[in-house]
This record gives sequence, structure tokens and C-alpha cells, in this order.
Amino acid sequence: AYATVYAEQFGPRVVGTGEQTDRGVTIHRLPVPFELIRRNNPWIGGLSDRLNQIKPDIIHLHGVTPLSTLQIILSRKANRRTLVCDHHLCQFNLEPFTILKRVYYASFRFLLSGYAQKRVSGWLPINEDARKVLASPLGISGTSVRINRLGVDTKSFQPNEAARKGYRKEKEILPDQKLIVFAGKIEPRKRLEDLLIAFATAFSGIEQKIAILAIFGGGDETYLKTLKAQTKTLGIQNAVQFHPMQPHDQLPAIFNAADIGVWPGDAAITAIEALSCGLPIILPSNPGLSYVANCNGATEF
Repeated sequence: AYATVYAEQFGPRVVGTGEQTDRGVTIHRLPVPFELIRRNNPWIGGLSDRLNQIKPDIIHLHGVTPLSTLQIILSRKANRRTLVCDHHLCQFNLEPFTILKRVYYASFRFLLSGYAQKRVSGWLPINEDARKVLASPLGISGTSVRINRLGVDTKSFQPNEAARKGYRKEKEILPDQKLIVFAGKIEPRKRLEDLLIAFATAFSGIEQKIAILAIFGGGDETYLKTLKAQTKTLGIQNAVQFHPMQPHDQLPAIFNAADIGVWPGDAAITAIEALSCGLPIILPSNPGLSYVANCNGATEF
């Protein structure tokens, strides 16, 4: 996943142990004796010992079920640290809810959830739907659970007419052309094939230069090839552009230059960032996205 999604922006993946500093933050790279490759889910060697050396005041756990989260929750050496765990899994993230997933989550609920609730001071689901998943199937509820919604840096992501004009001039987008954008990871649950069909339907029989669909992101190469082939089948290959994942500081200009943003499937934080730039966005009707869809400028389908 790294090579197809992040490599173009961040460079080759660094593999190995050591320490480095990035923008004033010290990064400790520890050995990985075991990893669930399909889930990018590593067991990190020496994690408890390193945390015991660093002695942090707070340990922020990203997700409830990653192996590294379980390592810290079960570690005696981390007992004196305050643990806070965010939670992003919504109902649609669980689909398909296979037997293997059911067994995994049931095992966590019956064997670990009680102890985990004693160890973790705060559970932070990103929305109401994530809170429900935290309660069932994971079995975590109570006063320590508090919804903590995704946020946006509004100093960077805000309406900017100069940025709009500059980007459209650089990319030679005509004043009367409509720029429709999507930005995020390219994978089947994003339902980009639906976006292509909708675009082709909306502009069928109309001069193609009237609109451009720009898709920004990387990911599943097989899925990406399917999407590119679909543009040819639909006859819109000259109006659809595929771009790699963009540096974060380039997104405000893209969203300001656009006229509509569309996230037809599993939306990313980029949808909220686009909305913060004043871009009208279209989202699917989904419990996990309801707090975004209820904002001015957002439309559900």
C-alpha cells in the first residue's frame, strides 16, 4: 500500500531500526518481528521497553484492535502511563463482516474489553456510528467514551480566490469549465466507478470541455486500471484526469479551484477539508458521515 499511495509524496519506505527527526519530532523505528501484511498491522519488537525509557505522560493509541494497541494495553511496563485510544471504525468499515472478523471481535469483547476499559482513560470514536461499533461488537462503553470528531486546520483550508485563480491558470482550466474533484485513497470501497457513471450520465451529449473530473490519490493498482478502462468504455477518457496523491499543502489550492467535490463511497478527511474551503460537496447517505452531511454546502445522495 505504501508504494502505491504514499511513496510519490514521501519517498521510498524506510525499513529498519534507528532514530530520526522529522519537523522537530523524534521518530523511534523499532524492529517488526511479525506483521499482518494485508492489514499493515505490525507487532513491534521492544515497544514496551522503549516506552519505559521515554516515559511519556500520555500514550495515544490509534485504533482499538491493532497489534501495537494490544501490546501496550497488556504491557505491565505501561501501567503507569495514561492511555487514550481513538477509534475510526464505522459500520461500513466492517463490511463484509466475515466469520473471521466475527471471531476476532468476539474474542476481543469476551477476553480483553473488560481489562482494556480499566487500562484506557479515554476512548475517542470519531462519530456516533464509530461509537456504536465500539460498544458492539467490541464491548466498550461508559463515561470514558467521548465522541471526538475529525477536525480541519482552518488557517490552511479556507476560501481563497487568489489560490483558485492561480491553480486554474497553471492547469489551463478555462473560466467556464467546471472542475469536479475527488481526493483520497483509491480502493473499491470508495465507489469511484459510480462517480464515473454519474459524470458520464450528467455530461452525456454535452461538449466534454465543459467539465473536468480530476481524481487525486493512489492505492489499489488493479482497481485503478479498472477505473481507467471504464473511462474509455463510457467515452469520457478525455475529460477524466487521474493524479497521484498530492502533498497536503497543495490540497487547499485544489479545493479552491474546484467547483464540486464528490466522495461517492467511504469518505476521507479530505471531504471535510474541501468543505472548509467553501467547496460544495456530495456524499452518500451514511450514518458515519451524517455530521458532515448536515453542514452547509454538503448534499447527500
